[in-house]
Amino acid sequence: SSYSSNTTCCSKFNIFEIDKYIQQFEVTNSYGHKEELTDDTRSAIYIDVYKTLNSNNKIIYGMSPARGYETKYAETILKAIYKAQNFYGATNLKAERSKSEVGAVNILLWTGIIGVIITSLIIWRATFFGISKSNNIYIRTLGLYTAFRYCYWWVEDGNIFTTMTLFYWLAIAVCLSSEFRSMNNKEIAEWIRSILK
Repeated sequence: SSYSSNTTCCSKFNIFEIDKYIQQFEVTNSYGHKEELTDDTRSAIYIDVYKTLNSNNKIIYGMSPARGYETKYAETILKAIYKAQNFYGATNLKAERSKSEVGAVNILLWTGIIGVIITSLIIWRATFFGISKSNNIYIRTLGLYTAFRYCYWWVEDGNIFTTMTLFYWLAIAVCLSSEFRSMNNKEIAEWIRSILK
C-alpha cells in the first residue's frame, strides 16, 4: 500500500483545532496586542451569547437588536464606555458587545431561536428551489452559493450592511423567484444582455 501507517481513512477535521493541521502564526493587531491566527475565537462567542441569553431568560425570543451580550472582553468595553461618558456625556451605556463576527450568533442574540429557525427556513427554501427546481445553470449556481453562505454563516459572515450582504439576499430572492427559475439558459443570457445594453 502507498499509504503510511499513520494515515487513517476516516479521520475527522475539526475547524476549532486548526493549530493541529497548520503551523501557528502570530501577528500584532492594530491595538498593539499579539494574536495567534490559529486560535479558536468563535467558541467563546457562542458561550458568551448563550450565557447572556440564559441569564436573561431570552433564549426563545432573543434580546432584540437594541441589546448586546456580556463578554469576557467587558473590561475593554467598559473603557470605551467611560471614554464615551467623559468625552460625549453618554449615559445609560451597558458593558455589552452589540454584535459579533458570527452571523448566526447575532441572529440568535437579537431574535432568539425563533429568529434563527425562520432565517434558516428562508435560506433552505431558496437553496432547495435554486438547486432542485430551476431550469437554468445560473440559478443552480446561485443556489449553491446560498448553501455555502449559510454554512459559513455559522462561523463568520457577520450581519453588516455591505454589497456582499446585499448580493447574498438578492441571490436568495432570485432563487425564490419562479419567473427566474422557469427561464432556460438562453433566456437568462438574453435577459442579462438586455439589461446591459
